[in-house]
Amino acid sequence: MVDGGASIHCTPYISDFSKYKEYSTPDSLKTASGYSVDIKGKGEIWIQYDLNNQKREMMIEACYVPKCDGRLFSTGSLKETGYVESSDKC
Repeated sequence: MVDGGASIHCTPYISDFSKYKEYSTPDSLKTASGYSVDIKGKGEIWIQYDLNNQKREMMIEACYVPKCDGRLFSTGSLKETGYVESSDKC
């Protein structure tokens, strides 16, 4: 799921990570609906996407959140690193 309001990329699937470091003590994340869930660790995930009919790859840093409903892709996090959404262009 792509989410403009999310502050981090996260996944409930440990197998998504190419590199992963488990936290000795989990961090806590408050969801938009007010629930608190544990962040078990952080690592690198490679994603594939199409741009102008060409397959591309990029690495993102994401958190492992086992109770996340699915993969969450934060457009806000990408903007902080210099990426621009096509909907942001005038």
